Amino acid sequence: MAGKLTNMGVIIYDIPDTLKTFGNYLRRKLRAGRALPVNKSVYLINWSDKPHIDRLVEKTKERFAEKLAEFGLRLDARILKYDDASAEEAYRMAADGLNFLIAGISTSLKSRLDKMAVRGEAELPNAVQVRFIKKLQEAECLAVAFCLMDDVEIALEGARKAVSAQIAADVAAKYLKPSEKSVLAAV
Repeated sequence: MAGKLTNMGVIIYDIPDTLKTFGNYLRRKLRAGRALPVNKSVYLINWSDKPHIDRLVEKTKERFAEKLAEFGLRLDARILKYDDASAEEAYRMAADGLNFLIAGISTSLKSRLDKMAVRGEAELPNAVQVRFIKKLQEAECLAVAFCLMDDVEIALEGARKAVSAQIAADVAAKYLKPSEKSVLAAV
């Protein structure tokens, strides 16, 4: 399987703690189907997406240029290509990162439900239901983009079942696009 990931790279970046909003923004943009988190500041990318990632980093710098200047800080981001010799390690990193991301969906959902139970609330708010669907879609897109579906299928199915058990049919019908509904239909 590692042979499928030979055309990969890694983006490594450093964001000062004082700009937490900036870091959250960049991570959200990176995860939007283009990059797979290894940890908080390292993401794997398909090398063919490098121009897109370069533009994303530049746009992010522009968006937060005033804040960066205000604190006298900078964003340090490097994008490096993996070679054939490191393909096996890249594959393990990708599978581990995606499994961690999927587990985070289930953990976050359980935590949210536990808090609701303490407060006596019965149903997730509509916006939260849609957010969990989007997180699940993001994980599925990354699994496909990084050729990891076989490695995360069981974890993904568990997260899909957990999320779909909390999504009301009327919310799915009202707020999800037809392509997004396929995520729930897979259960």
